[in-house]
Amino acid sequence: MTLWQTALDAMGDGPMVNAFDLGRAKSARVTQSLAMNPEDLYGPRAAAFGAIEAGFVLTAMGGPLGIAPLKYVRTFFEEERLPWDEGWRPFYEATNAATTIAVAAASLAADPNILPNAVRVIIGTPSVCVCSFLGTIIRSHILSRNFSRL
Repeated sequence: MTLWQTALDAMGDGPMVNAFDLGRAKSARVTQSLAMNPEDLYGPRAAAFGAIEAGFVLTAMGGPLGIAPLKYVRTFFEEERLPWDEGWRPFYEATNAATTIAVAAASLAADPNILPNAVRVIIGTPSVCVCSFLGTIIRSHILSRNFSRL
């Protein structure tokens, strides 16, 4: 089974694709990738970037609500082109920060594995990174308290 076929199967065969469909597709694809290579890391940053990508694609292909015809989405991913020949036309002011983030959040909500993946990455993060991060937080807290007394 191809990578794209995994995503297509998860989206279903309806005529339209929404954020939940693309979120399920991304989750299926990540699950497949982790099964093939358990050393892969798919954490919060990767999930966020994937969600933003979903928001961009769906608002560009389907307008501010992020509901696009499957034929547009397939053309975009399978042929790596805008689906102009299929009837798509740009939506003016549809793809902006607010619409992209809203659709991105919805796509994350559809991923049943988002928490287990995040926990796996946190547990797998070397303690040096965690200690460095915590040290930075503690230092900034101490410095902010000292400067506030001046």
